Amino acid sequence: MFCHAVAELDACRITSGGLFLDTAHADEMRRFAGAYRALPAEKFETVSDRTDPVAVRTLVRDGHRFLYLVNRDYYPISVEVELTSEAGRATDLATGQKVELPAQWTMTLHPYELRSFSLSDQARIVGFQTQVPEEIASQLKPRRKRPWLQ
Repeated sequence: MFCHAVAELDACRITSGGLFLDTAHADEMRRFAGAYRALPAEKFETVSDRTDPVAVRTLVRDGHRFLYLVNRDYYPISVEVELTSEAGRATDLATGQKVELPAQWTMTLHPYELRSFSLSDQARIVGFQTQVPEEIASQLKPRRKRPWLQ
């Protein structure tokens, strides 16, 4: 539900509660929270015109370009982000790890994973492509022919 809120709504605030709290996914929640809480609580600009199966958004603030990618599905997805040549390096906001940025930056997002980064404000995100694993794509293709799923 958190990934859906971020992917669909660019949510600046997420709450959870009720009678039953999820205690089985503490590690996943911790990783998500680390990436989410490091982002500025402001609306981001969506890269491209799609947010399914991955939403990619960016924001320039305080001399940095913030970037996040969120996988809203139950399977891993390979994402290739196309950057301008002056992209340089990025910092993973959840871990502090530095990453060199090639013009074609490829990463795999795990199921329901959010990754957030800080880049130079001079870096530009040109676009992105996603690659769904073939075994998942072959399972999903027959479903799109069903009118109630379109």
